[in-house]
Amino acid sequence: MSGIVQSIIHHCKKTPAVIPIVIFSGGAALMAGSYLMRLALQTPDGVGIINRQREPHNRYQNKNYKFFTYFDAENYEHPRPRYD
Repeated sequence: MSGIVQSIIHHCKKTPAVIPIVIFSGGAALMAGSYLMRLALQTPDGVGIINRQREPHNRYQNKNYKFFTYFDAENYEHPRPRYD
């Protein structure tokens, strides 16, 4: 890993026009990775810990876990039947 970083620094010193490309590509990789981690840890679609709660999607019934929604998720009552 050290060789890659040293190579990037060397190219940035040699050609300053590479600096914005390195910054934007590094930022894009960081944001994509953080979004994937958010999807893996905060959405109810997948079950990672089975012992804690068998049906984790019920915790998200009235919570807003999306970036943008058209309705108020806390006061919305879905017309589906309840299976308790």
